[in-house]
Amino acid sequence: MSPLGVPVNQELRLRPAVEADAQLLRAWRNDPETQAASRNTDVVGPEEHGAWLERVLADPDRRLLIVEFDDEPVGQIRFDRTRGYSYEVSLSLDPAWRGRGLGTRALRGGCDWLWMHTHAVGIKAEVRKRNEASKAVFLSAGFRPAGGGEAGFLRLALQRPEPWAPENPGRTTEEITFTE
Repeated sequence: MSPLGVPVNQELRLRPAVEADAQLLRAWRNDPETQAASRNTDVVGPEEHGAWLERVLADPDRRLLIVEFDDEPVGQIRFDRTRGYSYEVSLSLDPAWRGRGLGTRALRGGCDWLWMHTHAVGIKAEVRKRNEASKAVFLSAGFRPAGGGEAGFLRLALQRPEPWAPENPGRTTEEITFTE
């Protein structure tokens, strides 16, 4: 076990979301802590969420991945193309899995997935200024303050790593499985 209670020999996996994930994604979205950290803090109903998920899954400029740990869904990471080859990232974990060190691993793995599957050159995140846990996850994954940002939010950014860079804080050294 790691100091955070996560067995180090268990596998973190990312897979594309499917319509069958709708109920789980909606439950994570409507979790009170997730709601409070979101741009839209309203509870999302099943019809609204279903329509949103349908649009996301059909949009080639949006990538929604399910984070699985030892074959159990534990969170989601979404990349929305904002302009050109830039993306915005959103990450949330199941409340039962928070505080165990999975957020940073999932974020690093998700960014690696985006670098491998797109021509993305940069990723930004808008994190609520009072959300210390999320700020710590993004900073640990190599994101840095980027200036600007919406009112009440801190903008953080990560640039595509140079393939020849000896050490890049945005790259993971852990084994993460990607499934198509």
